[in-house]
Amino acid sequence: MVLYGGYARGRNHRGQREVSEALLAAIRAGWDDPNPAFRRMFTMRFIPGGTSEQLAWYDELQRQTSTPENAARMWESWSEIDVSELAPRVEAETLVAHARGDVAVPFEEGRRLASLIPQGRLLPLESENHLLLPDDPAWPVFLEALNEFTGSRAPFMLPTTELSGREREIVALVAEGLGNEEIATRLFISTRTVERHLSNVYAKLGVSGKAARAAAAVHFSRTL
Repeated sequence: MVLYGGYARGRNHRGQREVSEALLAAIRAGWDDPNPAFRRMFTMRFIPGGTSEQLAWYDELQRQTSTPENAARMWESWSEIDVSELAPRVEAETLVAHARGDVAVPFEEGRRLASLIPQGRLLPLESENHLLLPDDPAWPVFLEALNEFTGSRAPFMLPTTELSGREREIVALVAEGLGNEEIATRLFISTRTVERHLSNVYAKLGVSGKAARAAAAVHFSRTL
């Protein structure tokens, strides 16, 4: 079993009742307001390291996927949950992954959850995001640990010799967690050139979508 960003006890059982009630009031007051100011409080708890575009995307995603009533009911349920007495009964080997800087669920709650499960293993991730973003340096680390834990293999194993020298250079920097602008600065090329090379890399590796960047980084680390 794999648990990511999880916890055994909700906010009301870990000394956060006042904060929980304040945020519950915010949900009821402005969840469906076209102005995302109220929802931004929750967005910043889940992806504080997001770009302005990612923050706006999550603001709107929350509004579209839940009514104020359902959002409030879920918040109340998550705040009251407590499975501390049940966790020791889990018999499966369990990987408990948790971001050290997680604001939504404190890292100590992940550590506690791992300690309650007899065969639990904690995987600390160096991130402040509760939801790992595609360009988060912790994402390929988590993916690699997940593949190792589950015995999975990447669906592609194209030799890195199929990539040009510049493509290999750029993917190596992606694997280090650098963004496109940082890569461009490091290599003295334009950001557009970096994007073009990465598009070629994704096409050669047969990956696409939001996970393509992380998949390319993991592929590079596997084929070194």
